[in-house]
Amino acid sequence: MLRKRRNNNINIWLGYTMNIKSRFHQNSSSEYTIRVITYRKKRRYYYNYILKKVIAEPVFPEDRPIHLKIVIQEDHLYEDKMTLFPKLFFFLSLHSKINITLYSNKNVSHSNLILVKGQFASFYAQDNKGRILSLVKISDPEKVQQLYGKLLPMFNRSKVIFQVTDPYDLHRKGYRTDFYSRDHFQILLSRGFEYLLPRECWEPIAESARKTYNNEHAAVLVRRLQITWEEIFEHGSIDFFVLKTAVIRYIETGEVIFTDIVHRLTPLQRKKHIQNILEITKKNPKIVFYMIDDEKFPVKNKFAYMSIFSNRYKAFIKNPNRYHCNQGPFFYSIRSTAFISNMTGYFDQLKNSPACTRYGHKELNDFYHKYAALINRMIDL
Repeated sequence: MLRKRRNNNINIWLGYTMNIKSRFHQNSSSEYTIRVITYRKKRRYYYNYILKKVIAEPVFPEDRPIHLKIVIQEDHLYEDKMTLFPKLFFFLSLHSKINITLYSNKNVSHSNLILVKGQFASFYAQDNKGRILSLVKISDPEKVQQLYGKLLPMFNRSKVIFQVTDPYDLHRKGYRTDFYSRDHFQILLSRGFEYLLPRECWEPIAESARKTYNNEHAAVLVRRLQITWEEIFEHGSIDFFVLKTAVIRYIETGEVIFTDIVHRLTPLQRKKHIQNILEITKKNPKIVFYMIDDEKFPVKNKFAYMSIFSNRYKAFIKNPNRYHCNQGPFFYSIRSTAFISNMTGYFDQLKNSPACTRYGHKELNDFYHKYAALINRMIDL
């Protein structure tokens, strides 16, 4: 849906280390820029360290958008994708209020540099497990600016793996229309389930769109998408990955995020939604659900709470938390075909993992009839 960009957006590139949190509270400067360029051959240790230790949970002023830009060596990310992809998705979820751009540039990925624009720069040395052994900090404003001037062209020449985008861009550039013109979808939904809705739900969602944007155009976009989706559901191939905790939360609350519209289905609409899912999956056996038991993931590998949409050629990531606060990105647009290809392979392998259970129409129907009374009581609470 349409959402105009804020012209006062402050570009802030953050590479978060242990002593940065206090800097953001002590200084009232309107702009910070921190860049991270680092990658060790011990890639598994590096990612464990950078995701769990170096970038801790930050607290930033709510009126200043934070932009984190990191450059890595992309091919190393895919050598252990079943370990690193969930860590990366969870990293995005953990820092859902920070706008993150991921770059690939093997020529500068060993620089081990953190830079906060207008504040300081740090060079650091690591051991063979990716842990920081020593760090040199430069605070002289002139030298920091010189380093920034040298660093900026390096990022401009780097390949973008994924970057922040917003609903306005997705609509204006026709991205969403082109995305749904293809087939063989992989869709991970971490909050609600806005697909396979019965027709009774469309007009209330269109009305929510009118109230959100105060115009009829948003409601027209909802209706157009309804037509597109109905055609896909009739013959298309879709693998839906849903988190068990998200399904329970949807049954209880009825909240869905339909494109850019937050909407709550009534208890009756939720019951009709379930019936419609059973009817559509019966007609189209190429629609399959994979229930992810996110409680089976240990804390260190906790699964992401981002929604991911892929048709194996294009992909984007949606940040559900953004619709409940005023910080962070709405979407990430994935620009790297290698990333999309490897992410596709990751989800194909995830289907066979112990934490994932397959539900075709028969399994869905059996499950519903077994627990229908309990599900309906939860909906009616």
